[in-house]
Amino acid sequence: MVDELTNESFQTGKAVVTVTVDLILAISEACRKSQEQNPGMNAEQKDSLLSKVAEKATSHYKETHGSLKNFNKDGADITHLDVNDERTAQILKETCKKSHIPVDMKPISRADGSMTFMAFCEVKNVDQLSGLLKLASAQVLEEQQAMTKTLTLANEEGKEVFSQDFVKDTDIDYAKLEEAGADAVTFQITDHKKDIVEKGEVSEDVKSQIKEKAKALSPKKEKTLKEKIQDKKEKSQKQQKDRNRQREKAKKKTRDASL
Repeated sequence: MVDELTNESFQTGKAVVTVTVDLILAISEACRKSQEQNPGMNAEQKDSLLSKVAEKATSHYKETHGSLKNFNKDGADITHLDVNDERTAQILKETCKKSHIPVDMKPISRADGSMTFMAFCEVKNVDQLSGLLKLASAQVLEEQQAMTKTLTLANEEGKEVFSQDFVKDTDIDYAKLEEAGADAVTFQITDHKKDIVEKGEVSEDVKSQIKEKAKALSPKKEKTLKEKIQDKKEKSQKQQKDRNRQREKAKKKTRDASL
């Protein structure tokens, strides 16, 4: 279909561009972070922000046969993300069809067994491309916000000592979490509707405790070989820590009994 799109474009003067899923996610991620930093934004301001970021992502590309695979390197608010997200690829494909833009989606296998996706779509001009990216990014952003949860830690007085929004467990700043965990006694995780989905007392190993809870709440996807190996390694390390704690408790019990 890519060849058909290209042949038609030569006849109609349209442009065939390559759009990676990374670009859609980068736009939505940039908007999500801006909204987090400015929680008082209304719907109109959010829409304006999304338009500006989408336009910035396309403003440095001409209406010729080319690729949008690489982002504008001068765009500080757009960061490259290496992802394999089939749902986002499907959103882009659906958005093209809704906008009556011919599209051909190609899955590409990676060495670690995961998949990435690339769309070849036909647009009349850069403005149409910006609009396409905005629509796809808006839907991704909406789905991400629906999956967003908030983690909070509180001290004995019930005062908040740590708070962070996250979609995946890897979004959490565990260095700051461990630092705050020294003063925390309880934790709570709420969904985007502010309903409590997890709560409890903070354990000695707050990092492992929260990571396990957050991972269970993260969107499910097929794990890569690298991720499976890492999970197995972390599980083994956790089991070893638990065994070490049990040994220390047994030793302490024996010492106390001998006194």
